[in-house]
Amino acid sequence: MIQPKILIIGSKKNYSLEKSYQRAFRSLGIKKIYFFSNDFYFYLFTLLSSLKLNFLYFFISFHLKKKLNSFLSKIKNIDIIIIFKGIELKKEDLLKLKAKYPSCKIINIYTDDPYNMSSPATSSALLLDSISAYDFFFIW
Repeated sequence: MIQPKILIIGSKKNYSLEKSYQRAFRSLGIKKIYFFSNDFYFYLFTLLSSLKLNFLYFFISFHLKKKLNSFLSKIKNIDIIIIFKGIELKKEDLLKLKAKYPSCKIINIYTDDPYNMSSPATSSALLLDSISAYDFFFIW
């Protein structure tokens, strides 16, 4: 069986769901698991949202895109990209991932209600706009 190459984008904290998935994939014998931590960007995004400084998203998005592109420049092929939450990602960034890895499936595992805009850490307009760019969007 051909081993899939998986990229996980999410929190790198040991207790996170993302790390549980990484451990589960490893226990299945999958060796090529890349991990891009968005902890810093998620924190900044939610902080700016709570302070109503949404106009500063551009700077977060620019820096996130730069770091992610640098990270991905070392990876030739990815079969599956799993994004946990992803409220700070733009639709155009997902579409660029699809263009870079055309046979890749992009999955979102969303741990909250995407339509609940009452908390900056729960959802975002960026997320709602980008749902259609995912191949699969899973909600609890």
